[in-house]
Amino acid sequence: MNLAESHDLQLGIQNLTRHTSLAYDRANSDSYPKERAQPMVHEFKPGKLKLKLFASALTVFSAHSLNAAPPAQETEARLEALHSASSQAEFDAVFSAPIPRYDLDGNSVSQSAFNAREIHTGAYIKRKQESRNQRFPEPLGGRSGIQSNDRPEEIIGRDAATDRKLENLEKAGLMKGNLAESPWSDDYWAIYKGVLGNRYTDWNLEALGTDWGKRFKYVQEADNVASKILEKAVATGAPNASSLDNLSPAEKYDILVGDTHFTLTKKMWAEGKRYADSNGGNVETWMGICHGWAPAAYMLPRPRNQITVVAADGKTKLNFYPSDIKGLASQLWASAAPHYGQRFIGGRCNTKSPAATTVGDKQRTQDQSCFDNNPGTWHLAVTHLIGKAKRSFVLDATYDYEVWNQPVYGYSYSYFNPLTRKSVTTLKAAQVELAQMGDKDLFKATRSPQTKSIVGVAMQLAYVAETSPSHARNDDASKDLITTVDYLYDLELDANGNIIGGEWYHKTHPDFLWTYDAGARAQVPGDAALKTTDWKPGAPLPAAWTGLAKRTSASGLPMATIVEALIAEANAASPR
Repeated sequence: MNLAESHDLQLGIQNLTRHTSLAYDRANSDSYPKERAQPMVHEFKPGKLKLKLFASALTVFSAHSLNAAPPAQETEARLEALHSASSQAEFDAVFSAPIPRYDLDGNSVSQSAFNAREIHTGAYIKRKQESRNQRFPEPLGGRSGIQSNDRPEEIIGRDAATDRKLENLEKAGLMKGNLAESPWSDDYWAIYKGVLGNRYTDWNLEALGTDWGKRFKYVQEADNVASKILEKAVATGAPNASSLDNLSPAEKYDILVGDTHFTLTKKMWAEGKRYADSNGGNVETWMGICHGWAPAAYMLPRPRNQITVVAADGKTKLNFYPSDIKGLASQLWASAAPHYGQRFIGGRCNTKSPAATTVGDKQRTQDQSCFDNNPGTWHLAVTHLIGKAKRSFVLDATYDYEVWNQPVYGYSYSYFNPLTRKSVTTLKAAQVELAQMGDKDLFKATRSPQTKSIVGVAMQLAYVAETSPSHARNDDASKDLITTVDYLYDLELDANGNIIGGEWYHKTHPDFLWTYDAGARAQVPGDAALKTTDWKPGAPLPAAWTGLAKRTSASGLPMATIVEALIAEANAASPR
């Protein structure tokens, strides 16, 4: 198959599950490749490839909703496409095709921090790898089945009981589950915008686009410097004027703690300067603090209401909107996350094109670090954390440019028979003895030696995506952006029905999961000795707080005590 046919095949696969009347919400975004903006219309004819099975699947409307398993037509179409591939190029195209995503109303959605060039060249993979390498120690390697760096207990908790028997998970009602409320959506606070120095409601600033230098110059101009804006607001007796109201979260924090040097704000802009100076003035648009937002979104409560607080001078009043408080919480967890209680599983894939191993007469990823998470580990982690413990975790997928540090909200799964490739309703109908599979097993060469039977699983996962900050006065779960994605895999069972491994049916699968122990706290030195109850709303912050805050801001660290106090006040306030 030539390159044109391969490209057509990938477009056909990615569109096979979309309703033809739906287009991507971000079709005109520079962060998304233009070729994905057009929905598939009618037939798909990639040269000599005879994949007529897509014709019916193209008209299937996927009404995805929370706790609804993937539609059977989607599952069966992808399975048939994998098995009917007549060449390595065909198999690669199907195996590597992007997975469609939907909101809870069934509308196709797409969202990525990476631009079209980074996606097309695969540069986004390196960006994600470098970011992950900075935050997590090197895990151990291995293969095959569930390995030491991929044990479910490492994220579920070693002291938590892990039931590996698939039948028991079904009996316990864990074929679906979701949290009582979704982790809160927030911005990823891009570095090119100044991180928390971004005045996100200043449309003159937004008009400057992605140029960090122009943005920085704008906030340094005489009439735009935060200290001058504050002086003018106080002098005119209007400390709640819109000019003060529109300051960035970092600027409001600095005023709140009485930092006349605006230390935290300067630190935020310095992040961009460091990258700009070493990169010809350019700051990549994908860089931000999503690694702080993701855990903060479920480790800290949602700030539900706008609050008005008194600054350190005792007279200036500041409006903190839910977006302001979320930003401070995200920065706290990005820069002061605890080293204790950190849990993660998965390998560290450091290549765009990992080595392959034989899959029937085809090939798929051999490198364990690029294969993890093992589907067995994934299945146990999701069912035990979301379904049983009702605790979120953070999802990452190296080869998926749309999934990068997303907090998980819910899931639902159903079965398919890996031999007949048909969706089924019972575990018994889905379970096939390995000996029966023979050459019809796509992954015969990589099965765990202890495997006695395999079961096909189609899981729909719901995760939380980023949103843009705003001056909305109230926040609740209805404002969160929930995205659903379908994952296909099989589970390898031993003679006792225990999950011991599995195989993915697509490349863009989850390969790194992480979280923190319940009760873990992001904090700065000195936070532990302070109590949020020491601050009386309506009064300036205690002197002990403001003194410490000015010192920690130099390291880009908002105080946990202050952030947590703002959240508590926002949740005690009446909706406006």
